[in-house]
Amino acid sequence: SGDYATAFTQDFKSNHIFDPQSLQSPQKMASVSVIATSGAYADALATAMMVMEPQSSLALAQRLGADVLLVDKNGTTAST
Repeated sequence: SGDYATAFTQDFKSNHIFDPQSLQSPQKMASVSVIATSGAYADALATAMMVMEPQSSLALAQRLGADVLLVDKNGTTAST
């Protein structure tokens, strides 16, 4: 999942992913890639992790046995 796929603004601040609590596009993450037991499962996790705090995403991935690569808006990466 990423803000680059369908952006509504040139700066990618408004895109096709919305945080269900704020109803805004995520402002921290630019991209989340997940390897999981199925493509559908990986897609669901990646979309959810776009709106989660990075440390929470990493903890969830470890708990579920998934691999994840997080890229924030500054290009900083974190992975399991």
